[in-house]
Amino acid sequence: MRLRTPSALLVCCAAVIAMMNCPTRAPSMPAVPFAGLVRDSLAFFTTATDPKGGDIMFVFDWGDGSMSTSRFVQSGDTGYACHSFEGTGVFSIRAKAVNRDGGESDWSEAVEYTATQPPVLPDTILGPGWYGVNRWARYRVVVTDPDGDSVAAKFIWRNGHESAWSGLVASGDTITDSVKYLIPGVWTIQILLRDKGNTIARSAVRKQVTTTQVAVLWWDEEMETDYEASPALRVRDGELLIYTVSCEDSVECHRADGSLVWQVAPDPSGPFYYAPSLSPDGSRLYVSEVWEDALYCFDADDGALIWTLHDSLCLSGTPAIGPDGEIYIVHCAPYTELIKVIDEGGSPRIEWRLDMAVWISDGVTLDRNGVVYLLTQEFPHDYTYLVAVSSDGMILWQDSTHLAYSEHLYPPVIDASGRILAADEDGGLYCFNPDGSFAWSNTEVYVYPGGITVGPDNRIYAVGTEGDIYCIEPDGEVAWATVPGGIDVMGNAPCIASNNTLIAYDPDFDEIVCLDLEGEVLWQLSLLDSIEGVSRARARSDEGDEYSSPIIGPDGNLYLTSYGGLGLYCVSFGDATLADAPWPTYAHDAARSGWAGRQE
Repeated sequence: MRLRTPSALLVCCAAVIAMMNCPTRAPSMPAVPFAGLVRDSLAFFTTATDPKGGDIMFVFDWGDGSMSTSRFVQSGDTGYACHSFEGTGVFSIRAKAVNRDGGESDWSEAVEYTATQPPVLPDTILGPGWYGVNRWARYRVVVTDPDGDSVAAKFIWRNGHESAWSGLVASGDTITDSVKYLIPGVWTIQILLRDKGNTIARSAVRKQVTTTQVAVLWWDEEMETDYEASPALRVRDGELLIYTVSCEDSVECHRADGSLVWQVAPDPSGPFYYAPSLSPDGSRLYVSEVWEDALYCFDADDGALIWTLHDSLCLSGTPAIGPDGEIYIVHCAPYTELIKVIDEGGSPRIEWRLDMAVWISDGVTLDRNGVVYLLTQEFPHDYTYLVAVSSDGMILWQDSTHLAYSEHLYPPVIDASGRILAADEDGGLYCFNPDGSFAWSNTEVYVYPGGITVGPDNRIYAVGTEGDIYCIEPDGEVAWATVPGGIDVMGNAPCIASNNTLIAYDPDFDEIVCLDLEGEVLWQLSLLDSIEGVSRARARSDEGDEYSSPIIGPDGNLYLTSYGGLGLYCVSFGDATLADAPWPTYAHDAARSGWAGRQE
């Protein structure tokens, strides 16, 4: 046998040792981190195997003249190293594996990583600072990126609870997400932003949110519209819709989350001062307009104008809707007529006119059988009449001997027995039987004529002229009254809820007031304090009057409008809905039909 020379043997052994010390292949291309930030530490990952199954560490070449090493990991496991880039640009990053014996692999294929400037954190997170529990709250941020990259956002609602990343939107766009807090408390919301290159802006913006049982959920902050009319509500295929008319010239439809479905401004038109009303099936919306002497009919789904009734009418009041869908309107000087209109689909038809020859109240009321009731005044004789009119236009009876003269007339209301309740400007309250006979009066109270409702117990709840609220028994005796001057809801009819509470709006204090049906104030909520998330000392406001009456929707929220405020409000109220009562709100029901027989 021929022996190898020592030198040859050494060469052979060195080759075997080198092969055993060297990993079988170069590491995988380093993985680009999911997210990173210029001057922040980024983690890059790779993997490789060792022929002996030994531990491996990795050397990373960052492409900016620096290198880093990872810890040792088992063969086949993933290793990583972190690096921060001092500037923006494109960097070629590669890695090689080294085992514990010092064997090195070749360099991996390089990956190009683009370090960009992070998105610009917004100055604020937009959304309510005071919110109702168990209600969805919407928050949003306007996102921008210095490189013009598209941006995604993630909201951190509280520790351990965060949203998923949103989709990427263009720089300058808005990203919105929602949260529901189930219990009262104080919460801190933060925001993360990520651009299309996965560069993150870490949250520095914080918004503190307080959740309570009662709070403003949303408001019409963009419309900047003044309202004097109460909203009307409708449920369409399970979706709640809110209809409003403005003091400018618009008719609007909103969803229950505040988003605008449609807005129209018929031409010609002027300011709308009276609440709209809905047809029995909810498909049509009727609006009266004073200055253009018109009755408008809109498609309630899309706002399309179906027809307009012009007849030299000076219309006043919310159109009343009768049992068969007929429309009753009144107009004032130079004519004083009660008019019955039939909606024939594509056009209106006036069925009859009743010339009263005297001033007529702002709107009318219908009992369960469709008899129309209204107030009139005769000047200069200073008489105020309560008049009953049949559905075919015949005067059934009228009374001029009980009510004091009133310059401003408001529609009466109907109680559970079909009796008619009316007030005069002296503050007296009067009750008449359906046949016209006089039932009782109470001239010791000071009731605002337009602020009367009737609760489920047939008690009368009325706004007083001195900033108070009365509860009057069905026989006319006062059950209780709040302290004069404590509440100032003149011009507003209160709203009665199914949980036996009464809701009124005090515009001077900018407050919603909730009382139980025995007169105890349960809570008071300042709308602006709720929106701004602060609590201020109560102070009278000198800004205008509020004529809108609140309404409770089937979703348990309270809806109302304001003049000189933020337009349309939605307030969390709980699980209560509109009371099953003879006359629980202005114009009887959420559709503002003015008909005592209407069932929603």
